[in-house]
Amino acid sequence: MAPSVKLTYFDLQGRGELTRLMLKAGKVNFEDCRIPFSEWPPMKPTTPFGGLPLLSWDGEVIAQQMAIVRFVAKKVGLAGKTELEFAYADMIVEHVNDFMAKLVPMRFPKTDRDELVASFMDEFLPGWLDAAEDFLKKRGGIWFNGSGLSFGDLAMMVFLTFLTHPEEKSFAGMDNADRRAAVLDSRPLLKGNLQRVMEVDEIALYLRSRPTFKGL
Repeated sequence: MAPSVKLTYFDLQGRGELTRLMLKAGKVNFEDCRIPFSEWPPMKPTTPFGGLPLLSWDGEVIAQQMAIVRFVAKKVGLAGKTELEFAYADMIVEHVNDFMAKLVPMRFPKTDRDELVASFMDEFLPGWLDAAEDFLKKRGGIWFNGSGLSFGDLAMMVFLTFLTHPEEKSFAGMDNADRRAAVLDSRPLLKGNLQRVMEVDEIALYLRSRPTFKGL
C-alpha cells in the first residue's frame, strides 16, 4: 500500500526543494503543500520546532530539514546500497550545507552584500567546488556514492542550480551571472553529474513543470 505523504513548506524552493526532488525521484505521490507567508505566523507555534519544512508520512510528522532528507532517502531508495555509500552521500549533503551557510547571509544581508559576494566568489567558492570535484573523482566520477543516484547528487543539483540561476537573490543587482554560469566549465565531473541528475526521467519531468524560481 502506498504511503500517505504530505510536505509542507513555503511556495519557494529554499529548504524544501531537495525533499520534493527526492520524492519525485522515488516515484512517491505526495501532497506538495505550499503555504503563503501570511499563514506562517499562526502556524509557527503549532510546529514541533517552530520551522518548516514539515513532512507527514502515514500520519507521523517529521520536522527539521536534514532529518526529513535522511528519512526520505532511506524510504525511497536514495540512501545507497551500503552504510558506506550512505555516508558518502551524506558527506556531500553536509558539504552542500556549508554552501547554504554562505548563501543565506547573502540572500538576507545584514552587512554590505557586495563584500559578502566578493568573499564568496573569490575565496569560498573555488575551493568548495574543487573539493566536490575531487570527491566525485575518487568515487569514480559519475555518482557521489560511487554506485548510483543518491540524495547527495540531488542536493548538489539543488545548490548548483541556485548558484548558476540568473535570478538567484543572493546576487541581485550584480553583473556576475555569466561568471556564475561558467564555474563548472573547469570542473567537468561536477558538470557531468549535474546534467546526469537532471536527465533522470522523474527529475526531468518535475523540472519542466515546477513553479518558476523566485530567487529563493
